[in-house]
Amino acid sequence: LKLIDLKNHIDKKFDIPVSNQRLICRGRTLVGDEMLLNSFNFKPGEKIMIMGNRRDDPRLVHSMNVLHEIEKHSIAGFSKKLREFTDEVDGIAKGYLPDNLVDQAVDKLTHKSLFLNEECMKAMEKMDALSLGDAKLESARLKRKSLINQIQNILQSTDYQMQNLHEFLERRQEEK
Repeated sequence: LKLIDLKNHIDKKFDIPVSNQRLICRGRTLVGDEMLLNSFNFKPGEKIMIMGNRRDDPRLVHSMNVLHEIEKHSIAGFSKKLREFTDEVDGIAKGYLPDNLVDQAVDKLTHKSLFLNEECMKAMEKMDALSLGDAKLESARLKRKSLINQIQNILQSTDYQMQNLHEFLERRQEEK
């Protein structure tokens, strides 16, 4: 048997492509695919360390791509919209807006809040639609959990800002 035969066997058994394999025995890398295994002078019970990456599961690749797109585009956009929303609420609460424009601005902010919440929910539904039940998809599950936590934080912040806005409106009504 040749070294390439051993590598092919490892490919079949452990799903590590031959091109990704690196075999190490006694601190030395085994090279020369056409060399006979006898030429390496293996001793009985000797261990060979296999280094390499397994083939990526196509479902994992697809799931990670979807999650990456959500993280890259949606989460960043949600965070930006939340910052803008927070700045507008703070401006109204600090009295920077004339009284005659406050009601119109509150309606606009309420609409923005609802729209942001709806976008967040759509992103969570998109992530929830991914089937990640297989043990091979653990990294995708962890990524999804992280993204959902980020979205939930954005939703909580939006709710908190809306609560602050309504408290401001109540104080304003009491002053009148």
